[in-house]
Amino acid sequence: MDRQNFYSELPLLTDLNEITDPSKFSPVPSDWQIAISDVVNSTKALAQGKYKAVNLMGAATVVALLNLDGERQLPFVFGGDGAVVLIPPHLVPKAKSALLALRRIAKREFHLDLRVAIVPVAEVTKGYELKIAKLQISENYQQAIFRGGALSYAEELVKQNHSPYLLTDNQTQENQLTVDLSGLECRWQDIPSPCDEVITLMVRATDTTTVANDAIYRQVIAKITSLYGTLERACPVNHRHLNLTFASSKLQWEAKLRSARGWKRFLYLWRIKLENILGWFFMKFGVKVGGVDWGKYKSIVRLQKV
Repeated sequence: MDRQNFYSELPLLTDLNEITDPSKFSPVPSDWQIAISDVVNSTKALAQGKYKAVNLMGAATVVALLNLDGERQLPFVFGGDGAVVLIPPHLVPKAKSALLALRRIAKREFHLDLRVAIVPVAEVTKGYELKIAKLQISENYQQAIFRGGALSYAEELVKQNHSPYLLTDNQTQENQLTVDLSGLECRWQDIPSPCDEVITLMVRATDTTTVANDAIYRQVIAKITSLYGTLERACPVNHRHLNLTFASSKLQWEAKLRSARGWKRFLYLWRIKLENILGWFFMKFGVKVGGVDWGKYKSIVRLQKV
């Protein structure tokens, strides 16, 4: 297996219960790196009403690092107030630049302190396991699944005082900081929960053996499935609630991330409003243009969000 493309070449898991089978997982190459971002004091930021900004910085981290190499799949975990992305060694210099650029955007546009770091896989696997599998969520989306405590340990390392893995502004000159956020869009209206409730459930099995812990996870998955149905059925996104927005207050989030201040931001806002108008027209009348069947676009987006 090509170490640079090991994630792309992983076999796909198609059943959620397979994530409890250790034999389905492969070790992450030791020369890869773990890129990490998280908003410092995110709980306080959420209490101040900065929920959208906090989430956006996590999403921006994923997009920025995936854009470093559009030909290669990279495994990631979106954590709400940050993200973890595994990268091959040749992308490290560009990743540092992108992460530091995001840190500056977070401070300038949202008054958030974004902690960014890169930790070697070889460092965290000295005492912890780091294995990975790839789950087919839908036709258009696969999700990385990790085993072992290495990622949690990496996050602990970067939160330590004077951590050597933290990236700081003095490591790269400001004019060398670049980030590509192409593909990061925030153009839909808020989607209400179809069940009048939103549940976040975090489960960590703490039995003494891996076999027992995997059995616990299977029981949890079975119980969730019995209550809410399959992943596709439980998805909160549906055609009726998936609508584009034309409000500047909603579109400004994308504009703050992807455009400079002043007249350039003003023009960017009007450009994406125009694109939304065209998108609404294309989807309503099922226009096929640019290689996209816009009549099916909402279905594609929904499946990517399952």
